Amino acid sequence: MGGQATQGLHRPPNTNDMNELARLVGFIAAHAIWCVSDEGPLVPMIGFQRQDGSNGLVRFTDPDMERGVSQARAWLESNPEQAMSAVAALDGFYPMASGKSDAIILEARLYGSTAKRFEMAVPYRPKSAVASFAVYRPKFIRVEGETPDYSKLADEFFAGVDGHSEGAKVWNAHMDQGQ
Repeated sequence: MGGQATQGLHRPPNTNDMNELARLVGFIAAHAIWCVSDEGPLVPMIGFQRQDGSNGLVRFTDPDMERGVSQARAWLESNPEQAMSAVAALDGFYPMASGKSDAIILEARLYGSTAKRFEMAVPYRPKSAVASFAVYRPKFIRVEGETPDYSKLADEFFAGVDGHSEGAKVWNAHMDQGQ
């Protein structure tokens, strides 16, 4: 599918529930924020946890960004690694009161007898000649499966963000609570 595998995601073991999925989403969100904090669009990526508890990361480096996004979404649907959980991080946009904002779109799956979906957006302002990089408050887009406890999901999400040392540094240094 055009992806490149990378090892080395370090997270606590997955308990196969939506709260743990939220932690994975936060970790991948922090990684994605770290990637876009200097300049340029995010290379579509999938972070996942295998049945044995090991983690992986696949980047879809196709020169055509839209094709890379399609490849990442196809990976997420087909689950070629037979992962327990996975999250795609894609560069996109999110509608805000102030207008359309750049955003990391996070599309996650919890695989099992019944697949569950989890989607969030982390709006951000790219670094430019006239403005510094900023990270805005994450937004829930959709949570499918069990009735969500949004407070718990948010706590787990931020625990995942904090689990990525470099991403958390960038996130905390550039957080703009006003958006």
